[in-house]
Amino acid sequence: MIALLAAAATSPTPQALLTKLLQTPVARAELPPGYSKPKVARQPLTANGKRYHAVGQVVVLLAGPNQEDAFAWEVFQTHKDALADLHHPALTNGTRLAGTVAGVKDGVLLRGQLNGLELADAVTVVDNVLVQAVTAAPSGNPAAAIALLKTAIAHLKKVAGG
Repeated sequence: MIALLAAAATSPTPQALLTKLLQTPVARAELPPGYSKPKVARQPLTANGKRYHAVGQVVVLLAGPNQEDAFAWEVFQTHKDALADLHHPALTNGTRLAGTVAGVKDGVLLRGQLNGLELADAVTVVDNVLVQAVTAAPSGNPAAAIALLKTAIAHLKKVAGG
C-alpha cells in the first residue's frame, strides 16, 4: 500500500505530463537510425480523444526515410479512458486493423491509405497515454512505425520518470 501511495505521489497529473512532453526535447540519440530533426508540437484533439476525456495531444514530426514519419502521445484522465480510445478507434481513409505489435502490450498495427501512400500506424497504451507512431510510404513501412512506437514509449517513460 505504501509503495502504491509513493508511486501515485510521484506520477505527474495528466496536465503536468502533457506539459512535460511538450517541453522535453526528443534527443537525436533517442531516435532510430535514419531519423532526425524532431519537431515537437501540440496537436488538436480528435473527436475520439474528446469523447474519451483526453486532456491533450503532443506530436513529434521527424525527417526520415518515409514521406511521413511521426509519433504522438495523447494524454487521458485515466488508463481506462486511454484503453477505451484504443479499443474504439475512429478509423478513416480505409484504415483497418492489420495485426498486433510483437513485444508491446496492447499494441495494434493499423494499415490504411492517404494521398496515394500506404499508412502504417502502430498504437498502444502506456498508463494513461495513447502512444501512436505513423509512417506513410508508397509500399508502407510497418517496421518503421513499430520502431518509432518503441522510441515514443521510451521517451514517455523518461519524461514521466519511470
